[in-house]
Amino acid sequence: MSKNITITAMLSVLVVVLFSFQMVIPPIGMIFSYLSVILLIEIKRNTETRYYLMSLITTSTLIVMLNDPFGWILYIFMLIPVSVGVIYEGYLKFLMLIPVEAGAYFMFKVFSVKGSPIDNFLGNIWYFLGIFFYIATYFFYKKAIIIFDVLKKRMYK
Repeated sequence: MSKNITITAMLSVLVVVLFSFQMVIPPIGMIFSYLSVILLIEIKRNTETRYYLMSLITTSTLIVMLNDPFGWILYIFMLIPVSVGVIYEGYLKFLMLIPVEAGAYFMFKVFSVKGSPIDNFLGNIWYFLGIFFYIATYFFYKKAIIIFDVLKKRMYK
């Protein structure tokens, strides 16, 4: 039990630190924030479901306290639902498209500055952007899990 708590705590803190790089170094930090959720998937794969849920709650709370509103939307509405869709099979995979669509709506329709032609264009196609983000991120996380497993096998060989 203490091993599971230790793994969960260490990886959860690492997720928050990696995700918070998006505020310090924006271009590189976005890559780190996109990759940080893979550690949550590893928590679910290596521990029980209750530790995974505990890590989701703690990382979401810490990110809400430490980041800006766009970071909240990116993490809670766009990255976490895709990772849940990767882990769980069945109808939950398709149900997780709803928060991603809500995140795309907030990012491109609600919080955008009106007036620019690009903002108007993105505001009109926010639903396509949400679907594309979900599909692209879903398959990226699936491939990242495979690569992570191969690296783990080579390390412990």
